[in-house]
Amino acid sequence: MDSTYPRAVLAAVTEGLLSGAWVAVGELPVRERRLVRAGSVLSLFAVASVSARGESGEPDEPEPTAEQYAAWDVDKRKLAFAAAGIALSVGLMVGRRQLEQRWLAALARDGHPHPHRALALRIGLLTFAGTLPGRLVKVHEGRRPR
Repeated sequence: MDSTYPRAVLAAVTEGLLSGAWVAVGELPVRERRLVRAGSVLSLFAVASVSARGESGEPDEPEPTAEQYAAWDVDKRKLAFAAAGIALSVGLMVGRRQLEQRWLAALARDGHPHPHRALALRIGLLTFAGTLPGRLVKVHEGRRPR
């Protein structure tokens, strides 16, 4: 988790760079593109696992029994917010993909020498700008006294 503002900014920058790199390799042949993308996923996994080692985990809680499951009350309002959040996420993913395709087509139509690289820059900046506010809010909320 981002516990400080610099870490939140660094995480947003990293996410923007990874998104941009993912798009930039689109101009490579299929085999090389898949290798680069698999390498980026593996390196991200390695960095995440190393950074997670430093965090102290809480002891595992015992698995709930069938009676405890039956006694749980479902908050319909939280369930509706969760469903709306999932729908919004899917909508943003679809919209981003359509925006990528539209920008790439426009860059290619205008004769840009490297349309995937230009698109990668746009997507990287868009990802950074879209990710940073949420991360900063989480840091701010984590620092507020309860």
